Amino acid sequence: MRYEVIVNSSTGEVNIAGGGYGMFNNRFAMPTRTNGQHSNHLYPNDLFSFTYGETTDPWTGRNDGVLRRARASGAAPMVFHVQTSNEYWVRAGSLPHTTPDGSEDAYIPPNVRFYTIGSSQHGSGNGIPREATSGQLPPNPNMWAPIADSGNGIPRPATSGQLPPNPNMWAPIADSLLAAMYRWVAEGVEPPESRYPRIADGTPAPSHVDGRINRAV
Repeated sequence: MRYEVIVNSSTGEVNIAGGGYGMFNNRFAMPTRTNGQHSNHLYPNDLFSFTYGETTDPWTGRNDGVLRRARASGAAPMVFHVQTSNEYWVRAGSLPHTTPDGSEDAYIPPNVRFYTIGSSQHGSGNGIPREATSGQLPPNPNMWAPIADSGNGIPRPATSGQLPPNPNMWAPIADSLLAAMYRWVAEGVEPPESRYPRIADGTPAPSHVDGRINRAV
């Protein structure tokens, strides 16, 4: 049996959390590229099916699940799906644990655990608040194509955007989950129960209210 850990962290495990896939079995595939809520919508990433158990696409009638073929072959892996608040905004993070139309909770198979780390950015912070600089190199000011997405000829400092990064340090949570995965696989010790927003208990928050961003989230 093949086992795998799907953890969105900086500890060495690799995945693109949320509702999307990596881009692999496609011509000219770019495995590390993803689409977001505002861009790159034609990338073949966020495609049905989204859940580990089987669900039905209400628009096509197709019934499927991420692990359907693995279960049929007796090789279903043990999975930890871990994601942060970022994945709900940018990567359709609710789709792996709801039906495609968002009307009810999806079935989570017993070989899968789902953990949401709230109030956190995509990559773990270090616990120290800092200014809105990314630490990356400044953009190249070379204005090689004025009508394209290029520099404007004016050097400027590196910046990650309008707001400073979230300092919430959740890497230790990912490390503890990695240890829990090992105990599950090697020793048969059940990991913590899944922790994620459930429609049944009213914990998910709507992203928009009356057509506007819900500032409560």
